[in-house]
Amino acid sequence: TKDGKTLRGSARCQLSHEGHRAQLLITGATLQDSGRYKCEAGGACSSSIVRVHARPVRFQEALKDLEVLEGGAATLRCVLSSVAAPVKWCYGNNVLRPGDKYSLRQEGAMLELVVRNLRPQDSGRYSCSFGDQTTSATLTVTALPAQFIGKLRNKEATEGATATLRCELSKAAPVEWRKGSETLRDGDRYCLRQDGAMCELQIRGLAMVDAAEYSCVCGEERTSASLTIRRKTVYPE
Repeated sequence: TKDGKTLRGSARCQLSHEGHRAQLLITGATLQDSGRYKCEAGGACSSSIVRVHARPVRFQEALKDLEVLEGGAATLRCVLSSVAAPVKWCYGNNVLRPGDKYSLRQEGAMLELVVRNLRPQDSGRYSCSFGDQTTSATLTVTALPAQFIGKLRNKEATEGATATLRCELSKAAPVEWRKGSETLRDGDRYCLRQDGAMCELQIRGLAMVDAAEYSCVCGEERTSASLTIRRKTVYPE
């Protein structure tokens, strides 16, 4: 009997009696098999208590290192050995919470973290913890090269005036301004200032020699435009 109820033989519960020996064999033990077992024969009885302990939950499938392109999303996934209470996700020492940037999902023993709108600064060590068990992996976000989304346009200006050439990058990145093959430097007549992804070149006190093709270069990317100078009309007194 188990807890006072008579046991019947089954695939999991095998009863045998050979000579003076009686045996009960339970295979694939579960927590529900815990209890008091008793064997009775001709007025004699013997009993014992069986305790079935839960197997410690462990990570059956660990996180794997991942490399993705900037701007996309990364999915980090791991699997526990059995269904367990919620786990803790971390980026470095920072505990992650669900929101616009992060999505945390748990479906049975499967755990998933999605990191969206990836930037190079999202690269680093991510970990998933349950009790004293931890699995971690490195996420590497490869930066996309900056591209010109707003290109230079041809311009016409009058001698002696100021000409401004503007262009825009897909993201902030260092640029170089050129007049033909000559690299321009900030100075009395040239003013180079950049605000994030917006790039601008100002040429003051225009002269006829300033008529040329100007380029803004960022890595392998380039945008060019021609500057045409009109002579200033001088009227006699």
